[in-house]
Amino acid sequence: MAHYGRSEGWRHTIIGMIWAQGHGRAIGRDGTMPWHIPEDLRFFQRVTMGHPVIMGRRTWGSLGERYRPLPGRANIVVSRNLQFEAPGATVVRSLDEAINLGILEGILSLEAKGSEQAGDTERITVPSSGPVVPGTSRETTHVDPLLWIMGGAQIYAQALPLADFAVVTHVDLDVPGADAFAPEIPEEWSAASIDTRVASNDASNPGSPHGWNTSVKGPRYRFTVYARPGFTPPTSLFG
Repeated sequence: MAHYGRSEGWRHTIIGMIWAQGHGRAIGRDGTMPWHIPEDLRFFQRVTMGHPVIMGRRTWGSLGERYRPLPGRANIVVSRNLQFEAPGATVVRSLDEAINLGILEGILSLEAKGSEQAGDTERITVPSSGPVVPGTSRETTHVDPLLWIMGGAQIYAQALPLADFAVVTHVDLDVPGADAFAPEIPEEWSAASIDTRVASNDASNPGSPHGWNTSVKGPRYRFTVYARPGFTPPTSLFG
């Protein structure tokens, strides 16, 4: 896997970003998403389940108390506020530290799934900065750990140079007063449609596989995966 300017310790890691955007790359207004699309929420849950999710403090707050921490995933929150607490999540001070922790969480999850009968998993200390130094067992892991960046706008902008791919739900809506925006996907990245009916686990959706589909809540939407040159997105995205 190419480094993309990454630290050596991140070489065997897949970094994905995921968001929904309206027209003009709008992703938020007044700290909330300006739409409600259940099909997109099901898709988000399916593809991120079992993988570490990295988010900023405001994204954590936007989830609402009843939904956080997101179950079945290691929740990692980036905040420069030394007093900030996020019950059920781990708070770190930088994106680099979040990725380091996400790598360890992802590797430990893979080892727990694949080596449940091999004894206790080795414990390792998370450095406050710099790359995780990969050990021999980490180098021979058969499946690279996958981390998800889930917002907000500043975290997406910081993560874009490091990411392998991005999964974007395009929502066919204008968002007057939008105050948060997704980064612009580089022109050299490839784009592929995801079959919305399969991705959202909704066989009754009458939309076309590669065109717009209509949510039960009204807005039209479609899923697209963008990948850095030379990277093949995980097949799990496609149903």
